Amino acid sequence: MKGAAFEPLRVGPMHLRNRIVRTAHGVRLPWSDDGGGQIGYHLARARGGCAMAIIGIGGVHRTNPTVLPTHEDRVIPGLRAITDAVHEHGMKLVVQIWHGGNVKPNALGGSSWSASAVPNYMTGDVPIPMTKAMIDEMVESFAKAAGRIKAGGADGVEIHGANGYLITQFMSRASNFREDDYGGSQENRLRFVNEVLDAVRSEIGADLALGLRLSSHEFVENGLTPPETAEIAQSLQSKIDYLNVSTGGYFRPDFIAAPMDMPMAYQLDYSSVVTRAVSVPTIVTGRIMTMDVANHIVESGASDMVSMVRGLIADPEIVVKSADDRTEQIRPCIGTLICVGSTMSNSFACAVNPSAGHELERPVLGGPDTMAAVRRRVLVAGGGPAGMEAARSAALRGHEVTLVELRKQLGGQVLMAARAPYRSDIAAIVHWQADELSRVGVKVLVNHAVDPDVVAELDPDVLVLATGSAPREDGIQLSRPATPLPGIRLPHVYSSWDLFGHGRTPVPGNRALVYDDTGEYEPLAVADELVAKGVAVTYVTGFDSFGERIGAKHNTITPTLRRLVEGGVQLVTRSSLLEIGKDEMRVRVGDAERVFQADSVFFVGINAPNRDLLDYLPDFRGEVHTVGDAAGFHTLTRAIHDGDGAGRAI
Repeated sequence: MKGAAFEPLRVGPMHLRNRIVRTAHGVRLPWSDDGGGQIGYHLARARGGCAMAIIGIGGVHRTNPTVLPTHEDRVIPGLRAITDAVHEHGMKLVVQIWHGGNVKPNALGGSSWSASAVPNYMTGDVPIPMTKAMIDEMVESFAKAAGRIKAGGADGVEIHGANGYLITQFMSRASNFREDDYGGSQENRLRFVNEVLDAVRSEIGADLALGLRLSSHEFVENGLTPPETAEIAQSLQSKIDYLNVSTGGYFRPDFIAAPMDMPMAYQLDYSSVVTRAVSVPTIVTGRIMTMDVANHIVESGASDMVSMVRGLIADPEIVVKSADDRTEQIRPCIGTLICVGSTMSNSFACAVNPSAGHELERPVLGGPDTMAAVRRRVLVAGGGPAGMEAARSAALRGHEVTLVELRKQLGGQVLMAARAPYRSDIAAIVHWQADELSRVGVKVLVNHAVDPDVVAELDPDVLVLATGSAPREDGIQLSRPATPLPGIRLPHVYSSWDLFGHGRTPVPGNRALVYDDTGEYEPLAVADELVAKGVAVTYVTGFDSFGERIGAKHNTITPTLRRLVEGGVQLVTRSSLLEIGKDEMRVRVGDAERVFQADSVFFVGINAPNRDLLDYLPDFRGEVHTVGDAAGFHTLTRAIHDGDGAGRAI
């Protein structure tokens, strides 16, 4: 493949080998003087052809420290180690520096710092308006952080002025109510960012690139809009070497990092208003996953550079695979936002790429260093995501692998999940896995059962049990583990499998009750589908809210919740089902009992693992690995990661 995104570009003092960059995102990996786990992560993207990585965020002030400790001198040796490593593979490294303002709590205690006393949208905490002395201290902190970055050998510094953080809080009329030289007119509201840019440039000189990130749209009354951000960018462009344009903030976090509900390149309509208004090189981002899309963006003049963040998390080799016409080998990002959710719990993971953030302990398979010492015969029972990942990893380690799937098609429950509203992208990962099995030489038998005759014929040394799970039929709930649910087998009671094409055809009627006993996305998908069909939905759950166990809920399920709210869904929390009747459902709500009218019930509980295969193989004496739903887990991330782990362990 060729195209405009493969062409080199000069950005200030930097010469980029192509137009693909990776803008900053959270990587909650430990920091150390030798680069630690972070060096493996960034090195993989350098080897994969990315031209420039912007790493971050680096907190500049002791009130908002970060994993990347740019507020302290101890950042220098670790940054030097990472920079030296990626430079060997042709990638430039820029460090993004930041202060959270009222979005983040003050690590020293006391009030957070901001332009004005505007309550934090997420927590309600009211910050202290920064005095002139505090502003001067913060400007100096940005400059000192930039000096440390220069000492660490990086190629540039990016000022984070986007997404609702401190600099945005000064720029935006939605958060700046000051009446001094830092508030009121646009000129005054830009005084802080101008001082920061001047101080940083004075510190780093012309040898390092200086970039600025702005939000094109805040999606809040009196907030920044694309035309105003374009004016701001025009007034600041003489001080910077490039402009990085994002959208959203904490009023609409789903626009910062969008789930699969949003289309590819969803930010472009907003960002391009800004990028087309300036003459410096520009970057756009927002679910850009393929080099075809990147080529189109650059060729159209919408941006000079294209950021792929989640795409490069899923597959760090997008650029080289595309250049070599191996696009079918690119592991797809499916937009689950597990990457974002994991950083909220101080870890880092990708739903589809088990090696992301763990490159040192889970290196790319297929090379001589990852081959097994002894070649073994491996039988994988089950062709869902766990089984296919196990088969792929085992084959890449040199084993002779056969995968047997009971159904006519590989993919397991993911194929059903992909039939839910706005969830079709999720199927891309199992299609990729199926293609990979063919490429790496796995023998696949579909529409076959694993029975003693098959096992005897194949005579495996290792059996991987990836037989999945199925909805329970007894109505057992997490809060009532010993009590079957009366009425669970009535004809108007359905599972999510029924709704999404694997079972009976539901007749939901005019009113449906959805019971959520998982806290995951599955019951939300059921409610979303029913609302789309015009059904009035009562959503009952034992948890405190929708999607209680979903990470980064403000990003991941906001579009879904908006549809449910607009569809009039009634939410009933901290509840359990007591009995299902013909058209009346008894529900314990807290300590009270209520009756809800409904024509149908959709019960979404924890599935029962399919583990009885081993009961039919009493004479099997080989090694057994149980993965995915069969092991008692019920997430796509766990299925893929467990499968990969099993394949590597053989």
